[in-house]
Amino acid sequence: MMTQLLNRLAIICGGPSAERGISLNSARSVVDHLTPLIEQIRLFYVAPDLKFYQLSPVHLYSNTPMDFDFKLETIAQALSEQEFVQTLKEVDLVFPAIHGTFGEDGALQGLLEQNQIPYIGPSSEVCDRMYHKPNARKVLEKTGFPTYPVLELTKNDPNQAQKIHRFFDTHQLDRAVVKPAAGGSSIGVMSVQSPTQAAQAVQTIFTEKLCDQALVEPFFKGKEFTLIVLQNTQGNPVALVPSQIQISYDQNQLFDYRRKYLPTANTHWLCPPQFEDATIDKIRHLGEQLFTTFGMRDFTRMDGWLLETGEILFTDFNPISGMEQNSFIFQQGAWMGLSHQELLAYIITHACQRYGLTFKRPSIPNRPKKSVAVLMGGTTAERQVSLMSGSNVWLKLRQSILFNPTPFFLGSDQTVWSLPYPYTLSHTVEEIEDKCQNFKDQTAKIQPFQQKIRQQLGLDPQPLLTPTKYTLSDFCTHIKTDYDFLFLGLHGGIGEDGTLQEILDNHTIAYNGSGPEGAAICMDKNKTAIYVNQAQIKDVSALEKVIFDPRTEDLSPYWQKAKDQSPDAQAFIVKPQSEGCSAGIVVLASLNDLCRYCQLIKEGHTVAPAHTFPHQPIEIELMSDPHQQLMLEPYINVDIIVMKDHQLSHTPGTGWLELTIGILEKDGKYHAFNPSITVAAEKVLSLEEKFQGGTGINLTPPPETLIKESKRASIKNKLEEVAKSLKIQNYCRIDFFYNIHTDQLIIIEANSLPALTPSTVIYHQALAEPNPISPLSFIEHLILSKPFV
Repeated sequence: MMTQLLNRLAIICGGPSAERGISLNSARSVVDHLTPLIEQIRLFYVAPDLKFYQLSPVHLYSNTPMDFDFKLETIAQALSEQEFVQTLKEVDLVFPAIHGTFGEDGALQGLLEQNQIPYIGPSSEVCDRMYHKPNARKVLEKTGFPTYPVLELTKNDPNQAQKIHRFFDTHQLDRAVVKPAAGGSSIGVMSVQSPTQAAQAVQTIFTEKLCDQALVEPFFKGKEFTLIVLQNTQGNPVALVPSQIQISYDQNQLFDYRRKYLPTANTHWLCPPQFEDATIDKIRHLGEQLFTTFGMRDFTRMDGWLLETGEILFTDFNPISGMEQNSFIFQQGAWMGLSHQELLAYIITHACQRYGLTFKRPSIPNRPKKSVAVLMGGTTAERQVSLMSGSNVWLKLRQSILFNPTPFFLGSDQTVWSLPYPYTLSHTVEEIEDKCQNFKDQTAKIQPFQQKIRQQLGLDPQPLLTPTKYTLSDFCTHIKTDYDFLFLGLHGGIGEDGTLQEILDNHTIAYNGSGPEGAAICMDKNKTAIYVNQAQIKDVSALEKVIFDPRTEDLSPYWQKAKDQSPDAQAFIVKPQSEGCSAGIVVLASLNDLCRYCQLIKEGHTVAPAHTFPHQPIEIELMSDPHQQLMLEPYINVDIIVMKDHQLSHTPGTGWLELTIGILEKDGKYHAFNPSITVAAEKVLSLEEKFQGGTGINLTPPPETLIKESKRASIKNKLEEVAKSLKIQNYCRIDFFYNIHTDQLIIIEANSLPALTPSTVIYHQALAEPNPISPLSFIEHLILSKPFV
């Protein structure tokens, strides 16, 4: 009997939960890696009100669904539930990528089952058992797996406070965890140290409508881990090697949403974990047992703890694991020798068997490709963004028919390492450096597991690759000899200030971005301002700055000078003179704030803790070099723009808006994209809002009600002149203020190597062109625009 080929795949993302931004990221990652393998991929989006839309893949590269929610009716095809189901019946297989409510609670799966639509992942019944933590606990208790004390509280329970006090007393707790009874991505999970704090945390879950049921649990003392389990072609569960989550749990810290999705130096994902081999085997064995016990299918992720007593507890079960580019599923798969594409293909192949489908990977013509080295890392405050940019460029170019990429890492001592696949998916540069320096131990630890697990998965043996170390000089010789192009994914430091560019020019190595002169101008924000003001472009200027050394004993003259230069300013911005990505940028209201800021620098602090300064609700990473100069400039009060109930609301004020724009250059000719309005939650656009998927809003292009098309054309022309005056080459991103009343522009900074993270705004702008440029095509364009040597 002939089986049907898998030619058409539907991916469903979005949903009503707070995890829908992560859902968008997962869908984007899946589309990126499966597009070369599947003839047709259709994308569907479920809005918070559970309305259905067929969405263009263009909008997958948005930073957050709020980028397009307010214009859904005009950019997407609205579908009734009946039309949604009918359209899904036209595809061969559905890949649910909704995290949280509707996607993981069994509702979507139930809809698919009712209509006999094949899909990937667990059944609706199993989703309900896994996703709702009280239900999962019942399964564990019934089957004899270890559990732990839990207090369940409902929204309308009048005795919440008394029950919480009794729970603390009964179990002699000095610390507990409060979480929604259903949910993921660590949203709404809070650490508390008293019954009073616990009661407040429970109310937060209810008032923010995260869930109608809250749980209070003891805080575990031990080591946290997460485990991916795949189902092999025989239908048997195969656990991969778990990842250990290593953070400081002091001061009520947890593995929260920020630490899960934004790389920070105080969070480490260790794979293999620092556990005994026998413990790893036990965790794997228990995970496989639970996979069968719950009736899971295809793949899953489960979280747990190795307690100080040696006991292993499984605490959370995820019906649909996150699938961002460096998510645990891809990290653990990479250690087994599986690329993103191979891992997804493996999962799809098993799901197809269940429905009598055949997934046949297309044969790809063996064409010669140009060799591209991708360099990331460094030591600046922007190093984690560099890792996100570099690894994303590398992964995008792996799908290219023109280029063959190899990842490299710039270490803390300016040595360079070639990176094996799993190293490149590390959460932080610190993790990569540690792996490179201890690769022999890493290989010895993981290799026996890799060989065993590949056999269980029905895969042929595969050797583990190891990194190679180069001096910077030897690296340049290697690139010159064996590669056609070096793609710089570095931000800040020698990678963006012209130092490395000059070295590469001396070796006649082709690279992206500006040459030494343009890079040096853009890296120094004060120099950027001088060049902009000297260009005398109509209605364009840069703010006057006060430059000073943070180690200066008496800072009052600098504060007074800033006030004298800008007497109308209510507050000032302090920032490093030569770093970007929001590193060290804080709003200061007083001389005392400035003194406190400089004291942190002098004491060697790497972050400013949350609420150290006004309008600073989260910690801010400080500059990496405490010896560099700081700048003071007036804070520009922008109009308030908020998104509420899918409606954009603009409160007129000063008329200033903060925008950003990408610009391309080739042969001295400049082309500006449409600008984007950046909507910040607080006074300064945070690192998360710039680079963390699912956070922040970028409106591309600006709505006509705010900036008319004729005005946008004028802005683009002026910014092209600015780029020329700054000696920009290849591409850049310029951040600026625009006044809708006076048409004035104030240049904030220019980035000669703008971030190319998965959801960065320059992709939105390229996709908004009359002839949309995909992220891969954009990266390829940057390479092709520079002459090969």
